[in-house]
Amino acid sequence: MTVVNGNGLVGRVVEVGPTTSTVVLATDVASAVGARLEGTRKIGVVRGGTVPGGPDAELTLELFDMEAPVEAGDRVLTLGSHDGAPFVPGVPLGTVEEVQSSPGALSRLARLAPAVDFAALDVVGVVVAGPAEDPRDSVLAPRPESEGDR
Repeated sequence: MTVVNGNGLVGRVVEVGPTTSTVVLATDVASAVGARLEGTRKIGVVRGGTVPGGPDAELTLELFDMEAPVEAGDRVLTLGSHDGAPFVPGVPLGTVEEVQSSPGALSRLARLAPAVDFAALDVVGVVVAGPAEDPRDSVLAPRPESEGDR
């Protein structure tokens, strides 16, 4: 089951007890989440930690399309899983900080700034049933204004 807070994806439930649950955080090196870029159908996977050959990061996005337009500031969401388990679609994962392309590689890597402050987790929620339809980008907060727009 998907675990979220008010900012985005925290992780997934891996074990349930009578009064507690064990959650694997999205930043765990064993974590992998299907992902897509905001406003597009370009997909990939977000892994916890740094992947071999990738930038040093808490979260790393591997895009499957080498030609996909991606740049710093792009937002990344969960793609969703079959029947919403373990991940429901449309939950914010993070924002692209740096894009890396390696000659001869079959995918592109990007360092993400997580949507969630994992050092200050307090209250989280467990999504027990996914939405009837993919919400696409409707659950994203508006983009913050840049200094030049004010």
